[in-house]
Amino acid sequence: MFSIEYLLSVSLREPEVLARLRIESLQQSMAVMLLAPEQGQFMALLVQLPGALNQYLHADHRVQMSLLPVVDGLTPARNI
Repeated sequence: MFSIEYLLSVSLREPEVLARLRIESLQQSMAVMLLAPEQGQFMALLVQLPGALNQYLHADHRVQMSLLPVVDGLTPARNI
């Protein structure tokens, strides 16, 4: 069984400069709104997923629908 410490040690990709910045920011009085590095990495993945899905849909000739960027997000559109 894996421990949380092991999981974080092998999966978290926090650059050195961001780790130092996070530690420095924790000393500030307004440090109540900081994200955990794990949460930031997960949110970055969530932001990248729609673009990856859209690339996959564009590459698959069997799919006639894809996602188009619009002002409020992504919307399905028919490929012509």
